Amino acid sequence: MGTQGWVKVYRKLLANPIMHDAKLLQVFLYCLLKANHKGQNILFNGQIIEVSSGSFIAGRNVASQDLRLKSNMWDRKLKLLEKLKIVNTQKTNRYTIVSI
Repeated sequence: MGTQGWVKVYRKLLANPIMHDAKLLQVFLYCLLKANHKGQNILFNGQIIEVSSGSFIAGRNVASQDLRLKSNMWDRKLKLLEKLKIVNTQKTNRYTIVSI
């Protein structure tokens, strides 16, 4: 996964409640930009994990470092995005698969 390509952002995002919370918007955009555009299998700790399009593997420490947030802030904002039905998460004790 690289930093190539582009994503569409619709103007209707302006009417979404996440626009009123800068950290929430930051986490949303991070998820949007990190999501795979096509499915792939990833080798992680000796096991193959299938990551579908629109999903990515996130670790709270890496994500919070990337965004310069405290890890508990990442967790809270990700849970809020899940409550708003913008993302779905599948958590393990080592990583989280985030689907947008």
